[in-house]
Amino acid sequence: MPIVSCRISHHSEVYDDAVIAGTEYPGLEALGEEADQVCKKSFAEFVGISYEDSGIDFSRYIPTEGSWESGDRLITCVARAVDMNGNWAQTTGTLKNARW
Repeated sequence: MPIVSCRISHHSEVYDDAVIAGTEYPGLEALGEEADQVCKKSFAEFVGISYEDSGIDFSRYIPTEGSWESGDRLITCVARAVDMNGNWAQTTGTLKNARW
């Protein structure tokens, strides 16, 4: 994932990450559910309002089976502004405390 300054137009912003415990790969569905819980929990803290009340969406990156075997245990939460049609919108600045 490329890193850019918030002063430059961008479509997403990393707002949290978490390391998963475990030795055996739990599968994409289980990891996805865990990632959703992690990301929703920290979303309100970052944006300033709950995910359900926000016009900002989130996505997450989770380990694949191959990356898990290489030691990857990282969930990465990404906030994304969306336009009226639900498409990703370009933003300048941070979404931290955006409260929308």
